[in-house]
Amino acid sequence: MSVPDRHAHRGSKTPARPPLPPEIPVYGPSPAAVRAVVEGLLRAFPSDLRIGLMQGFGYGAGLYGAAGSGASSGINPMHPQSSSPSPSRSVRVDAPDWDARERRAALAACDLILSEGRPSAERPGLLVLDDAAQGNIDVTGGPVPSLLACVGAARPAGLPPEIPVIPADRPEALAALVLERLRAQAAPLYGLVLGGGRSERMGTDKAALAYHGKPQIRHSLELLEPLCARAFVSCRAEQAADPVFAGLPQIHDAFLGMGPMGGILSALRAHPGAAFLVIACDLPFLDAATLESLARGREPLRAATAFAGPQDGLPEPLCAIYEPRAYARALQLLGQGVDCPRKFILNSSAAILTAPDMRALRNVNDPGDYREALASI
Repeated sequence: MSVPDRHAHRGSKTPARPPLPPEIPVYGPSPAAVRAVVEGLLRAFPSDLRIGLMQGFGYGAGLYGAAGSGASSGINPMHPQSSSPSPSRSVRVDAPDWDARERRAALAACDLILSEGRPSAERPGLLVLDDAAQGNIDVTGGPVPSLLACVGAARPAGLPPEIPVIPADRPEALAALVLERLRAQAAPLYGLVLGGGRSERMGTDKAALAYHGKPQIRHSLELLEPLCARAFVSCRAEQAADPVFAGLPQIHDAFLGMGPMGGILSALRAHPGAAFLVIACDLPFLDAATLESLARGREPLRAATAFAGPQDGLPEPLCAIYEPRAYARALQLLGQGVDCPRKFILNSSAAILTAPDMRALRNVNDPGDYREALASI
């Protein structure tokens, strides 16, 4: 079956496997105590977080989800939003007959995974000790693994002092600690200026228009550089030597005929370990203060962070931050015919902020808008 031209993908390089949501293993000598802690976390996490429940590091068939756990009965891997979440927003992300593709599709719709099993250096977790095990760290079965916290009434002997101990009856404190640690592990923030459009309504390349004494693509890149570890312009490969783009760090479109979503996907594919602060090159009123506000409000546990738009309140997708796992989610939605960045945000977990100055999000698409904007600036 051939791939439609508008979704054509160029390049032979095989990308790294798309990042998945962070996983927090929860374990201890008492299954009942572990289950109680998981249920407390499900109640304490923010209500808009989508929590996946899974057993074991091998993504096996066992699940949290027995009566009383609060987990939903299942999730359609191809339509993860179609399941009926429980009040705790938890979803089961595995089933005995699912293959690896189906599991990863379901995981892509989640913000955080709670699993049963022993933590590791790559997946720090929670050690749950009931009253009978409080004084004996040997229940871990060996050296103390990488832990976010120990859950129990008292500090067990041998627990390293840097590992906090939180009582099981304080799930809000435990949830806050987990979220704080995960946010501290956020991916580095890169910048991307979308400049590969055809500019058909404007009649000339919008990236070359000069509102601030230089081509807008260069001005936009300079706005991003102080906030981002690296910053790039997005363009088509045939534009690489164009004087407007020449000499600038570039990411070429690998997904063709998809407009802005193709540029975003291409950047996430090229740098799978980074989040991207994405801006369009047709935002001449955009300023440093607005971008700083977006970066401060970044919520790395969501797939994206965006401002509410100035006209209809819908998210503004072309001044937004896309987290690494947005790639897997975007491909999942692409399979359902969704290739619009705004629809991606509306159908994914996203943090929506209020811009300090709505005028900064005003875009310029045609000659009349251009003349008006130039006079105003």
